[in-house]
Amino acid sequence: MSMPRYSMRLVPLTLLAGCAPTESSQVNQDAPSQSATATATPTPILNEKEALAKAMKGQMGATVLEVLDPGTFLVELSPYEQKMKGLSGEATVTFRKSLGLVTPAQGECGYDEAFAFAKQYFADNPDDVYVSEGSFGTDHYLDEALRAGFAYIPDHEGRYDNALAQAAADRAGLYALCPNFGA
Repeated sequence: MSMPRYSMRLVPLTLLAGCAPTESSQVNQDAPSQSATATATPTPILNEKEALAKAMKGQMGATVLEVLDPGTFLVELSPYEQKMKGLSGEATVTFRKSLGLVTPAQGECGYDEAFAFAKQYFADNPDDVYVSEGSFGTDHYLDEALRAGFAYIPDHEGRYDNALAQAAADRAGLYALCPNFGA
């Protein structure tokens, strides 16, 4: 059975960074500006992905607002990060592609079970998340999903050996439910 690989990528995002006008910056929009000239150069507008990458330098704490599927999450920055960085908004993120995490796609064997596992995990642990350089990360979810048999990494190196071996040996989760899961 071919399972799709979910990568850490960014999808639509809204970032607000101190956008409220101050009294001195409010301008009467009905009157033309006296300083405007025909040669003024407009400020380039970044697309959503560029804006996120620029805003999210380094690792920042986040909270899962909603699980969209077993490997895709709607997150927002933690209150601390919002205050310190002056940012707010939501981002849809997935695990980074280089991780190679495999979870069932909608309509495939085990999708509903893997989705329910992810939803329950983040209902109990909404703050076990960070965004690093625009990529989704978590300290414990990945190990828990692998150990419970709701995800696998085919080309793993070391770190996940125990969790994957235990899930396969115990026929945990989708290893029991779905023929060829993890193969």
